[in-house]
Amino acid sequence: MRKILKWIGYAIAIVVAVVVVAIAAAVVFVDPNDYRDEIAAAVERQTGRALSIDGELDLTFFPRLGISVAGVSLADASGFGDEPFVTTESLTLGVAVWPLLSGDLQLDTVTVRRPQVRLVRNSAGEANWQQFGPRAQQAAAAARLQPASLRPVQQEGDTSALPAVIRNARLAGVEIIDARVLYRDEAADVTAVVDPFDLTLEDVRFGAPVSLEASWQAEMPGGPALNGTLTSDIEVGPALRKARAQAIELSLTVTGESVPAGEQTASVSANLDADLAGGIYRLTDLAAEAAEMRLAGEAEARTAEQGVVAAASLSLAEVSPRAVLEALAIEPPDTRDGEALSRLTADAELRFADGTLRVEPLGVALDDTTLKGHAEVSDIAAASPAIAFQLAVDRLDVDRYLPPPGEGGEPVATPGGGAAAGVGEIPVDRLRALRLDGRLTVDELVVSGARASDVELVIRAADGRLRVHPLAAALYGGKYRGDVRVDATGESPRIRVDEQLNGVQAEPLLGDVADFDKLLGIADVSLQATTEGKDTDALLAAMNGQARFEFRDGAVKGFNIAQMLRQGVARLRGEQVPESDAPRRTDFSALTGTLELAGATVRNRDLEAKTPLLRITGEGRADLMERSVDYNLTVNVVDTLAGQGGAGLGELRRIPVPLRIRGPFAKPEIELALGEAMKGATKARIAEEKETLEKKAKEEVERKRGELMGKLKSRLGGEDDDDAAAESGAKGDGQDEADGESGKAPEEGDDVKERIKGELEGLLGR
Repeated sequence: MRKILKWIGYAIAIVVAVVVVAIAAAVVFVDPNDYRDEIAAAVERQTGRALSIDGELDLTFFPRLGISVAGVSLADASGFGDEPFVTTESLTLGVAVWPLLSGDLQLDTVTVRRPQVRLVRNSAGEANWQQFGPRAQQAAAAARLQPASLRPVQQEGDTSALPAVIRNARLAGVEIIDARVLYRDEAADVTAVVDPFDLTLEDVRFGAPVSLEASWQAEMPGGPALNGTLTSDIEVGPALRKARAQAIELSLTVTGESVPAGEQTASVSANLDADLAGGIYRLTDLAAEAAEMRLAGEAEARTAEQGVVAAASLSLAEVSPRAVLEALAIEPPDTRDGEALSRLTADAELRFADGTLRVEPLGVALDDTTLKGHAEVSDIAAASPAIAFQLAVDRLDVDRYLPPPGEGGEPVATPGGGAAAGVGEIPVDRLRALRLDGRLTVDELVVSGARASDVELVIRAADGRLRVHPLAAALYGGKYRGDVRVDATGESPRIRVDEQLNGVQAEPLLGDVADFDKLLGIADVSLQATTEGKDTDALLAAMNGQARFEFRDGAVKGFNIAQMLRQGVARLRGEQVPESDAPRRTDFSALTGTLELAGATVRNRDLEAKTPLLRITGEGRADLMERSVDYNLTVNVVDTLAGQGGAGLGELRRIPVPLRIRGPFAKPEIELALGEAMKGATKARIAEEKETLEKKAKEEVERKRGELMGKLKSRLGGEDDDDAAAESGAKGDGQDEADGESGKAPEEGDDVKERIKGELEGLLGR
């Protein structure tokens, strides 16, 4: 800044020199145009650039001695092309004659019409406006360059004072009319044009306030247009070491198709104090307004060889985010809480150095949420700056800011699962470029209906990989732990989730998350899953993993299986269904199982539930897309103690009773197939009893046969066993003889048969 003012002073001195030469020429009746070469040489000695005067130098005399010149141009620095650095259509200057004769330089208004300035920064970062001064001085300055440090820039000759005639000079004013400024950054491929630019200075002199007014219109090819006005009272010390600008008032208007509502305005007011020698600039009483927002603060910047070091303290006055969005012609979002986005304030301390912007401390209050901490953005000029933060939030209700829920409710999501899969299309390119290292803590959090405390989240991202770990929270009497990883190095992002819930009260958790209050107990749940895709549908379709759950000392509300069984038995018997005041719930001591995740389908094959009265097993599936369930339970009565609710269930012991659950999550149909179970059990019991009876009948027949034979033998002869055996032997020995006696009387044989028949009838009870 000081250097620019210095060369402005030299430019005025050059103009004065031109005037003096013109006066001398006028006195001796010499045409001033004859001194073009001398004027151009003097300018080149001071600037190191060639000056061309294409038009005529015209003089005026008393009461003011004036000069006007047309077609003036100043060449650009070497290496920036053949186009001139500055051209102007005309330049006019007048000098009061009598004060000049007494050594007092009083200049009239300097008028410059249609100047055109070409500002270029090349691909090496060099700027054509930085290379002023004699070539010998430029070379010497380049040789004096030192390694980067925080020492303010001090160029040789900075402390030299301007000539007395310049220090004491007084200029009625400066008018720059219809100027055009072209800015071109070749490295960034950015071009901007300011056209027109008008500037007016009044009563210009060193050491006194000078009124400044400026206006301009600027635009970028294909971009918005920027119109502005600036007013201030500026003062520059005669030694060019100090400067100030008081009552700065800047007004900006941006228009274009890409601008919200087609047009936006902003205003800035401040005071500026500059230490030109030390390269220190301070803004005080800073106030800015735009889109219903009001920003206040102060700032300071220092120039050093390695770059700019800046600091600022800023405060955002309370504002409604909804009002800001409306001012930007953006429809405020429809939120579940109509009072959300109604209040926002912020305070921050900023520091910029070595390409790094650090914000510390940072404080933001949004509605009932307060955030504190610090953040840092390094390599700020890079395509992918590195971001680091450490933030603490007192309370945050995420659900307040979500759209109202649609019909059918919303899917249940764990914190990590929601973070991983609760997205639309994943911005893969931005994820691959992301460099992030941050930590966030939340004292109280509400998300998807779940209430958590002591939430801790550490997120890191680099080289296309993102990890959220540790991810921890306390909720519903238990603990949550999670680990979420996203790998975007391939064509589609891959996500892996590893989560655990331990010692969590199931009823309040499911009630808050899914409006489901039918499951009680202390739960331990683990989930390991992977998926891949670029959007939510693809992620859900590619889901693959397993979850394990265990509920202890709980109950399932909505139905009492034991009571349902008693009522079913009564109906089958044709009896009146017994009334009961027992609660509609089925208690259990343990409920365990494993869930297999395959796309949108969740399958379970090993459900086990234990109660003092029942043993329950189950298997089935659920469709997360359709939000429906198809599940089969098998209920076995293992005890009939009245105190356990088993009265009236004795005949169901060891009878598997099917219980089918089908339909939407919100209202499934429950069918107890007791008749089918009883029918099957009856058939099985009949078959079992038939087999038992047949076995008993055979045993009884064998026993009776043995008894009959013994009694028969006893009735026939009364002999003991030895005599009977002897008799049998004797009978055998004489059988042939008896058979051979054809003359034996038949009446004797008939008598024996009758006796045997009578004995059998007596034994059989006939």
